[in-house]
Formats: sequence, C-alpha cells, structure tokens
Amino acid sequence: MMLKQDIFKIGILALIISSVICNVYAESPEKEFAHKGLKLYKESKFEEAIAEFSRAIEINPKYANAYMRRGICYHDTKKYDLAVADYDKAIIINPKDEWAHYERAYTYSAKGDLVKAISDYSEAIKEYPEYVEAYANRGFTYIKTGEFDKAIADYDKAIQINPKQVRYYSDRGDAYYQKNNYERALSDYTQAIQIGPNPILYAKRGHAMWEAARYNLLSAGCSNTFFDFIDLPRLSL
Repeated sequence: MMLKQDIFKIGILALIISSVICNVYAESPEKEFAHKGLKLYKESKFEEAIAEFSRAIEINPKYANAYMRRGICYHDTKKYDLAVADYDKAIIINPKDEWAHYERAYTYSAKGDLVKAISDYSEAIKEYPEYVEAYANRGFTYIKTGEFDKAIADYDKAIQINPKQVRYYSDRGDAYYQKNNYERALSDYTQAIQIGPNPILYAKRGHAMWEAARYNLLSAGCSNTFFDFIDLPRLSL
C-alpha cells in the first residue's frame, strides 16, 4: 500500500518533470519576437516587423536569423544600406551561411554594385552547389555586365537543376540574343513558351525571328537598304 509521503513525493517529482518539459519546449523571448516579426512581414507590415526583429536582436545580439529577416524588410523598403549592414552581421555570426550571401548579393544588385553581387552569389554557390536561384541570379547579373558566356553557363546549370522554370530559358535566350545567336535564342524562347506562355515571351521570340531572318538575308547578299524601311529596334533587356 502506498503511503501518503510516497504519494507526495511522486506529486513533487511529476511537477518537476512537467516544469522541465515546459522549459525545454518554451520558446525563448527573442524567438517570440522574431515569429511576430515574420507574421507582420507576411502581412507586408514592414516597419512593425522591423521593430519586432530589433527587439529580438536586443535580447540576443548573436541571433543571425533576426538580422537576416530584418535585412529583408530593409531591402523590401529600399533601405539597401541598412539591409547590407544586417547581412554583414549575419555573415560575421555565420560566415558559411549561403542564404546570407545570397540575400546580400540580391541587395548589392539592387544597389547597382554588380561586382559585389557576383562575388556573393559565387560564395552562396560555393557553400551550396545546388543553389539554383544563386546560379540564375548570378547569370542575370552577368547579362547586366555584358558577360554573356558566363551568363549562359550559369543558366545551363540552373536548367540542369530545375528544367521546368520558365525564367531560366527566357533569360538564357536573352543572353544568346545579345550574342547575336538568334537560333539559340529562338530555341530558348520557344521552350519557355511551352512551359508557361505569356505575351512577353512571344514578343521576345518575334524579335529573335526578325533578327534571324535579317541575318540570313544579309548573309545571302540582300541589301541592308531593304531593312531600313521595316527595321525593328533591338530587344531591350
């Protein structure tokens, strides 16, 4: 038969175990603020989200995720320098975080600092070689810098990882177009249309068809004067 003191001891033990379990699963204050910030961000309440992430950082200055989330809020409100500063802090805490390098690259690109953007996309890829969006965005940045062969190589890799993404074919088509390789551009625009048709893709393909026909006729000896009457502007990217 169980004595009263035994029952009392069991009750105390149960309370201790319950308290330990609650402490294990209870969310830390900084994470509570971060979760509030994430909810506000998803509601596009960026300034309020920034305030919550800032509270999380005040509690835990080593909370890399809070810096990342706040940095994204700053980016989306076009406060690019503040965004970069937050990504810098996240990278100091975790230098091998591919997400931090990717987001900083994205912000550098928005600032027009394309060299730094390429460097950070490359770092993200180094840490995560299957980071498909890092390849795609680095490829797009290479198009901006006029390095079309490098852009094509990056889109080749992106398509290898995800062959069903319209943008990768469309952007690689743009790179081929800028290299005056209209046949390859046509092929990529057509592939993009097959996956997800839209008016912009048809317009791009129309430009590529025109330039291909023009090139072929000029190669066959047709006078360039003929095209002066029906010339189309080159595709502007």
